[in-house]
Amino acid sequence: MPSADPDENPTPGVEQFRIASWNVHMGLHNDGGRNDLVTECKRLEADVLILQEAWWYGEDNSDLAETVAAALGGDLHRYTSPTPMRRYPAQWTVAIISTLPARRIDDVEIPSMFGRERRMPRIQLTQHDVVIAGAHLDGIHAVRTRPDLWLKQRRAFRKHASENDIIAGDLNMWSPIVNRDARPLRNAITGATWPAQRPHSQIDHILVSDRLDVIDSNVADNCGSDHLAVSATLRLRS
Repeated sequence: MPSADPDENPTPGVEQFRIASWNVHMGLHNDGGRNDLVTECKRLEADVLILQEAWWYGEDNSDLAETVAAALGGDLHRYTSPTPMRRYPAQWTVAIISTLPARRIDDVEIPSMFGRERRMPRIQLTQHDVVIAGAHLDGIHAVRTRPDLWLKQRRAFRKHASENDIIAGDLNMWSPIVNRDARPLRNAITGATWPAQRPHSQIDHILVSDRLDVIDSNVADNCGSDHLAVSATLRLRS
């Protein structure tokens, strides 16, 4: 399900890179078994890869993020919650894996259900001077039971949108609302991403600032998670 920018001839010498985001569903296939995360992550061919639910199901101290980072030859930057979750023994984790030189900058806090701490990890690409945040929001899960939380989370997201060049991840929210809340960022992806077997909604997004052109973008095929991965090739505007 590819989409492309009308400008298919990038200016020579202008830096570009590829970013991808995928909720890996704790490494589970839809049939309940582990998927081959390393193989599928390599297929995304991303310079920067953002993973949500980046832990192995049923494990207290998960090495999922380390395993993928080592296989890709990238540096791991992640946020892990200080306390385990109710339903799983592991701690809530969002990981950013970069094969480009990058430095970790301050995480930003987002409101969350059940009062548990949640943050978006952030990096700044050294060469490109681009700030990237990895996101995993409650979104629609909070609409019925915690509408107050849903509104607080959206307000926080609107604030963070103006402070980053890229926010990518599972936002658990439909494109019309995301596109409005994300301003001045714009969506680099158009295409259904959930549920993976028969996708009908886009809740996974790559949002980019006007510093960046979108060269191409893609929603991947079903790779075993309940979400489809999204990716985009971006170029710094001259």
